[in-house]
Amino acid sequence: MSRQDLAKEDLLQGVRSLISCNSDKIQLNQTKLYTVFSIAFQYFTYLASKEPGHYILRIEDSYLLDKLTKKSKDQSTRRTLAQMTLPRRIKIKDSFIHLDFFALPTWAKTSELPKEKILGALIVKNAYQKPISFDTDDEQMIALLNSLPKDYPITTLSDFVPKTLVISLEENIEGFFPQRFDCIKEDSNERLASGVSLSREINLNDLKD
Repeated sequence: MSRQDLAKEDLLQGVRSLISCNSDKIQLNQTKLYTVFSIAFQYFTYLASKEPGHYILRIEDSYLLDKLTKKSKDQSTRRTLAQMTLPRRIKIKDSFIHLDFFALPTWAKTSELPKEKILGALIVKNAYQKPISFDTDDEQMIALLNSLPKDYPITTLSDFVPKTLVISLEENIEGFFPQRFDCIKEDSNERLASGVSLSREINLNDLKD
């Protein structure tokens, strides 16, 4: 356990705030990305444990996944993400959380899932803007990707998924409710280029009042 891990009570309080949020589209944009991701991923796992179905974790790229795997704010999350790297999914009770990236070719498996059974999505953008990397020399594929809207990694899920969370430090995303966590003390000069994660060691019963 890292001495910098998020305190259990802070993690639980953050999850409770998401549970009580009435919006089905939530944006998390506070600068402590590792902490934000820890809370969001714990909530995501909580949802998966309560309602069987498919849930999609979409991370910008493998570089960010590696950062989250090493630097998430609880040991269980770091271990869970490491287990998800291959085969890019993990089972939570009767649900599956699937992993893909912003790159369209990584959607081969998640795009085959029945849309009506995809109940949640957690989308994690890096803390800095950069040109989209296509990772392909296929001219037709590049043309297709260029034709898509800038926010396609979000809208291709949020347009039909019942519950969508987006971690992004960019300006507020239209149609998304900006949720904030009291445990995060803001530093206006701090912008970290990474994300955060969640803990299976937490007893889900602790989330009940």
